[in-house]
This record gives sequence, structure tokens and C-alpha cells, in this order.
Amino acid sequence: MEFRLNTLPTPLKLKTTAAVRAAREVLRIARKDLQKASSGGLADRAQLFSGSTTISINDRADSQRVRLLQGAETLQAGTERLTNIHRIANETGS
Repeated sequence: MEFRLNTLPTPLKLKTTAAVRAAREVLRIARKDLQKASSGGLADRAQLFSGSTTISINDRADSQRVRLLQGAETLQAGTERLTNIHRIANETGS
């Protein structure tokens, strides 16, 4: 590419040289970002597949289990209240 730049007329050569330099700088930054992302990606992947995810899933399951037990206790208490109300209604009605 630089070989072709030498064959251009001077005004066009200056513009093109500046554009080539800018493109090289963009390419350098893009390569740097790519390298940074790919090396950081390995760490993210290791973290993703580490045991911490299992702990998070277990915590979520425990939370759901607790809510389910609380709901069952609430239903049981409501059932007992209804049973008592029916018993009292039957005693007073007879």
C-alpha cells in the first residue's frame, strides 16, 4: 500500500497518507481491545463454570423451598380456622 502512495500526486498523497495513519491507529486500538477482550473472556468463562453458579442455584432453590413451606403453613392454619368455624357453627346450630 505504501508503494502505491509514492506514485500518487503530492496533494492526494498527503491526504491518503493521513488516512492510512488513521486507519492503522484504529486497527492498532481494535487489536488491543480484541486481545484484552479475549484474555478477559477466559477469566469470565472460568468464573462462569466455577462452583459459584451452583451455590447461586442452590440458594435460589432454598429460597423457593422456604416460600413453599411458608405457604403450606399458611394453608394449614387457614384450614384449622375453617374447621374450628364449622365445628362452632354446628354446635350452635344444633
